[in-house]
Amino acid sequence: RINMGGGYVGSSVAYFQKGSGRLLYGLNIDLLAVETVRELLPNRFVPVYRETALIVPLWLTLKIRLLQQPHSTLSPYLISGIGPTWGLRIHNDGDFFDALGSIQGQIGAGGFVGAGIDYLWAEDWALSMDVRYNVIRFDNPLGLEESYDGFSFSIGFMRAFDW
Repeated sequence: RINMGGGYVGSSVAYFQKGSGRLLYGLNIDLLAVETVRELLPNRFVPVYRETALIVPLWLTLKIRLLQQPHSTLSPYLISGIGPTWGLRIHNDGDFFDALGSIQGQIGAGGFVGAGIDYLWAEDWALSMDVRYNVIRFDNPLGLEESYDGFSFSIGFMRAFDW
């Protein structure tokens, strides 16, 4: 999935398991890049980022399908999640190994609520789109913000597996 909004852009991977009735529960992990301070370096015409900041939430997720129609290609849903969130700052001033040694981290918390729709074009495949309101908080600024609350839009492909 591709996620955009709330001061970030990134991607996510999710696993969902069928619950009872129209309920699904799952686990999502996102990797979201956030804006940091830009600097204009000597002999450069464009600003460069000397740091990279990432938000990595781990969501415990509930998804409720609003319709129970077995042969429908459209399946609207409500979705919510909550969980810990890691914030990482990485300095870009050296080589790769210097950057790994410069990682600073902090733990925050977050959650979201939203609504979306799955378009099922084959038995096990779907295009999934949703709009969420996210609440992601840290004690200290990660990039330019301490909180990354706001709406986000996600779009992605989904594959169902039978176990």
